[in-house]
Amino acid sequence: MSQPVNPYVVGAPMQGERGFFGRQDTLDWVVRGLRNPATSSLVLFGQRRIGKTTLLLQLRRTLPADAFLPVYFDLQDQATRPLGQVLADLADTVAEQAGLEPPDPEALDDRGLFFVRTFLPQLYAVLGKNRRPVFLLDEFDVLDEATEEGLPATAAAQSFLRFIRRVMTKDSRPVFIFVVGRRVDDLALDFTAAFKASLVREVWVLGRESAEAMVRQAEAPDQNGTLRFTDRAVARVLSLTSGHPYLTQLLCQQVWERAYAGNPTAPPQVDVLEVEAAVPSALEMGDQALAWLWNGLSLAEKVYAAGLAGAVGEEETITEDRGVQLLTDHAARLRTREVELMAPRDLVRRRVLDLTGEQEHCFAVELFRRWICQSRSLRDVKDGLDRVDPLAEELFGLGQEFFRRNQLKAAARYFRDALAANPHHFHARFRLGEILLQLAQIDKAVAELERAYELDREEARLLLTRALVAQARAREAAGDEEGVLAACERALQVFPNERTARKIQSAILVHRLEAEARGHEQAERWAEAAAMYEQLVTEALDAEGWEAWEAALERCRKEDLLARFFGEGIRALEKRNWHLAQRSFAKVVHGRPGYSVDKQLAARLLLQAVLRKPVRKYGRVIAAALTVVVLMVVAGVLYFQPWKEAQVLPPVELPENWEHVSTYRLDTNRDNNQEWVVLYRFDLPAETEQGSGPIAGVVYQLDDSSSSVPISYELRPRDGHYLCEYECIAAMEDVLSGLPGSELVVRDRCNDKTIRLSIFYWEPNEGEYLPQGHFSGSSIKVELDSVTVDQCRPHRAQFALRQIYHPYNDEIYYEPFDHGILVMPEKYELTFYQAEPKDVMRSP
Repeated sequence: MSQPVNPYVVGAPMQGERGFFGRQDTLDWVVRGLRNPATSSLVLFGQRRIGKTTLLLQLRRTLPADAFLPVYFDLQDQATRPLGQVLADLADTVAEQAGLEPPDPEALDDRGLFFVRTFLPQLYAVLGKNRRPVFLLDEFDVLDEATEEGLPATAAAQSFLRFIRRVMTKDSRPVFIFVVGRRVDDLALDFTAAFKASLVREVWVLGRESAEAMVRQAEAPDQNGTLRFTDRAVARVLSLTSGHPYLTQLLCQQVWERAYAGNPTAPPQVDVLEVEAAVPSALEMGDQALAWLWNGLSLAEKVYAAGLAGAVGEEETITEDRGVQLLTDHAARLRTREVELMAPRDLVRRRVLDLTGEQEHCFAVELFRRWICQSRSLRDVKDGLDRVDPLAEELFGLGQEFFRRNQLKAAARYFRDALAANPHHFHARFRLGEILLQLAQIDKAVAELERAYELDREEARLLLTRALVAQARAREAAGDEEGVLAACERALQVFPNERTARKIQSAILVHRLEAEARGHEQAERWAEAAAMYEQLVTEALDAEGWEAWEAALERCRKEDLLARFFGEGIRALEKRNWHLAQRSFAKVVHGRPGYSVDKQLAARLLLQAVLRKPVRKYGRVIAAALTVVVLMVVAGVLYFQPWKEAQVLPPVELPENWEHVSTYRLDTNRDNNQEWVVLYRFDLPAETEQGSGPIAGVVYQLDDSSSSVPISYELRPRDGHYLCEYECIAAMEDVLSGLPGSELVVRDRCNDKTIRLSIFYWEPNEGEYLPQGHFSGSSIKVELDSVTVDQCRPHRAQFALRQIYHPYNDEIYYEPFDHGILVMPEKYELTFYQAEPKDVMRSP
């Protein structure tokens, strides 16, 4: 048994009775208008794909033949042709319908004289006195769309409307039915004037009964009942399409195709789940038609619709004020006068939105809302705001070309010119700020990016944060701590999770707090010092700092406790409270045998308290003996100082949110001893799987041969990036000829390619591992005094932009100012990312 035919037809107009549903009220309205001798024109308008062409074809089929001669004529692609040629085609169509001999095409002139004076009288003679010709003119508004294209006066776009108006004025017998895809008041003034005496009717969605009949057409006997819909399935189809004929046919077509994908032996039953499952393929199949409808909207309408589509759910209503506020929250530049005052009302007029209350609306068709969410995001739509001024957009395009060629100063000039033409051109200001940042004009870059941030916070946030961090580093190099803090505070306002800004800010605040704590400690204000060290412990960013401040906290707490016990003992001696004095000094001596204040040794004061304490005769002798023993022990401890001999190697403990990756033993500082290079992942969220997250590194080395406690040194690129994300490999290699010895090279490997590369060099005078270069790309290769970076191009996957870098003075790949900006590549070239394809002409 052969598979049945899908009864749902999408795209093609319905010329026959089969497949045509509803619209009877509109057909009756047209007939009533045509029977009025005073009626010379009617206008049917409605949004694209609503079924206007089908309606004209049904009029051609159903109009009473004894009273009318309906002639369908499509004006699509006719606007640029000379009027004489268009009238020749129209006359041929009329002659075929009326049974006339077609006129000679050469006879039809561009003024329409032959058509009016010769052809129409011949037609009337054939029709008789009581039969009116009805011209069904489809896509009439294409003439309006082409009026601004600079066409000659004889072109149909310039002359056809005037010809029609002359005919309607001088001859009452013919009737014209115009079909347009826009509201009449949206057309040019000439068209609006031509239609002022016309009967006008909107073509919109089908009524409930007609729409349900369209859905259930697969159940009809003449379709052999190929599908069976539940009432819930029908209701779901109509809730998604609102009875829109094209979308209803489209969704049902996809439901039918999915139902018969498995070649069922019996008619499948369709329920709500089957309808929902067909929605994605329906949106995909209808993409071009929905895009056609979308392109009929103005830019302000697109912005408002895109913003609402992503903010509301199915059948959810929203007020105009809330809709505008949502757009403003996304980007201030979206709140234009047209968007705020005109777009909501125009979208209601165009039937994209339904008015549900006073200044409250929802989407008229749910499928269209879903298509907007899927295919026309607000990010894509808002870029059109930059194109409102053609001159500014052209200047911006020139600047982009220079920017791609890395001719930054020339690009900056064009971006400034674009802003002079359109101060609200977001991307021109954004690019200008980016260029100024690359040119190390950091304060100017921040100023431009702040203005870009005012226009669009989402898009400008990251680059502004980067510029503010660079500004903080520049002020740090100049010794301007207050300026550094101000830049970091602003960066954290813009992007609260900016780690580099928080680290710089914390370093300064911690340094100040540590200096204040040490001042209290030196002044022996132990309680104040302990409170500050406790705060430092809670704010520690690394294990080294935490260990040092934890030790200082314990030290100050112990000193504070000893000082309080000592003071308590002194006061007890003054009050001759020998028992309390003995107990207090005993605690001090137990804690530190050699403790003294102002040359008063706690052990001697303890002996004094013991000797003064009233006890029995033998008890006094025993107490004195015990005290002598204690003093002998104290003296021995003070003399030998055994704590100086202790050598402790504390274990390296990473914080809880760090995960150890690997440890390398390498001679990183060229002292013929191997240090520990520890790689670890950090900021691991609880839900993240193991093996993900950024990787950082730290080197532990023994700086003093007399100490066995390792000191840590962080491996940090200048631009604040982490070292790796995938497979991290550390090695000592000679890659910079201008530096003695080898450098520490850290590679990030992914799919057998190096995608990130960091180079460090131990500088004993600086006491740290200085970053010499940090690169990222699709594939990186490093050789002596050369780094090659291949970067895939997103629009041409087989091509890569190759950049070849050489170090400054053969020592460093950064510019000679400390802003983390790489030296300029000495060579750019396009190359094939993997291998040259055999047939280049067919490469994507």
